[in-house]
Amino acid sequence: GKEEGCYKTGDTFVHTGMRVTRYANGYTLDQAEYSATVEPVTIDSFTRNLSGADKQRVLRTHEYDSYRTALGKAMWLSTHTRLDIAFHVSLAASAASKPTVADAILLNSIVEQIHARAELVLRFVKLPLRDGRLVFHADASFAHDDAEKHSRGAFVAALCGNLQKKYHSVCN
Repeated sequence: GKEEGCYKTGDTFVHTGMRVTRYANGYTLDQAEYSATVEPVTIDSFTRNLSGADKQRVLRTHEYDSYRTALGKAMWLSTHTRLDIAFHVSLAASAASKPTVADAILLNSIVEQIHARAELVLRFVKLPLRDGRLVFHADASFAHDDAEKHSRGAFVAALCGNLQKKYHSVCN
């Protein structure tokens, strides 16, 4: 492809589990191959029709190891290319010190979502901006969970400004 900087247009490389592809108008990032390596938590004698008491059982050592492995991989995905799972991964991470069967069931549903949408990519394109700016809004709840005193935070970033031609701004 055409030489531009240190990479040619059309070049693809993998770095720390992310596939980066350069195009004439930008880049894409995906982790489809890495997503395939995320395995569900193995739970002894698991059935979907567990009673409430069974769901509150703390995971056994080998189940805990499986939980931590799946959680670590889900966290890696959620902080790099899979923003769609970030909130639920945060919930699963809140239970990481003493996860229960119910927490493992939640994490397994996240793993199902990872596999079902493994083809998702982040696309970064060059935009013809005039007077453009990024606007961020952050919010947090400090110790909102009375029992565990956990906090949650989040932010939203928006591209604002006068975009030329076919592109539209998300803010006024």
